[in-house]
Amino acid sequence: MHRWGTKRPQKQDSGRVIKLAVHALVCQRRRIARPRSLTNGTAMTAHISEADFRRTMGHLASGVSVITTRDAQGAPVGFTASAVTSLSLEPPLMLVCVDRRGHTLSAISHAGCFAVHVLRDDQADLAMRFASSSRDDRFSGLDLVSGMTSAPCLVEAHARIECRLEACHDGGDHVIVVGEVVAAEALGGLPLLYWRGQLGTPTVPEVEAQSTADGGST
Repeated sequence: MHRWGTKRPQKQDSGRVIKLAVHALVCQRRRIARPRSLTNGTAMTAHISEADFRRTMGHLASGVSVITTRDAQGAPVGFTASAVTSLSLEPPLMLVCVDRRGHTLSAISHAGCFAVHVLRDDQADLAMRFASSSRDDRFSGLDLVSGMTSAPCLVEAHARIECRLEACHDGGDHVIVVGEVVAAEALGGLPLLYWRGQLGTPTVPEVEAQSTADGGST
């Protein structure tokens, strides 16, 4: 395995890791009661279907990232995510939404760290590889490097961000994972985007054509 960076990986404090693991398990098993907005004293309920919500949010173009960490046996695990964003500059924090039903959430909780790999426009195949729930060979043939944490880092990416697990928060069928950034590197190239259910980097003519087909305006 190649080595990335010049500093040694940080050792995980066992007490902190246990505390974070317990915190994540609580997030997984507890639904936080939320007060509903009131209009004229009447509780408002959602009337949008899952399909309509998914279709509408597909119009929000987002970057595509691969999130990696290690499980309790030390094996690399990861998944493709589009719900990734910076949260704070001081301290530097990242936010990743992780499916509570997936294996990666418990692995992040155990490892106490994770790495975010922002993909380039020519890495759609890599995005699909880590998006598949049936593949056990996601890391097969990939070059990995060691960084500031124990999370495996992919050599090829548009950008890399390494995080130490800071907190987990309930988010419906996902868990909002917050990480403190301990290392970051921009590697260049164009970003891969997820838009309208497609991976790529749509051009202006393509966006205009799709908008016209929808009967809207750009």
